[in-house]
Amino acid sequence: MDGMCDRYQRVCLSETQLDFPGQPYSVSVLKVGYCIPHTDGTFKADGTITLIEGIRNILVDTGGPWDREFLLQSLKQRVGYDVSEGDVYLSNQLAEGQAYAVDEHVR
Repeated sequence: MDGMCDRYQRVCLSETQLDFPGQPYSVSVLKVGYCIPHTDGTFKADGTITLIEGIRNILVDTGGPWDREFLLQSLKQRVGYDVSEGDVYLSNQLAEGQAYAVDEHVR
């Protein structure tokens, strides 16, 4: 393999082996990525979308714009709509599809 695909070790995941429970964090692979090299030196690739849940929830690689609906549905199945700062839960309309503004730069 040439190019970018060489930088990564290939890990094959079965559709039944996408959740890895643990403490204090668990890992769920929401979408398995791929990297397919072409003979002309280019490659076709898409990143793995991973959700790490625990003390803090962390979304690793949100995918491309084409993954928007997939990602929203996957998160609805696994993550609630609560927004909290420590033990204080903040009012929001995320469940109704409204954006939540973290600050003036992030919605």
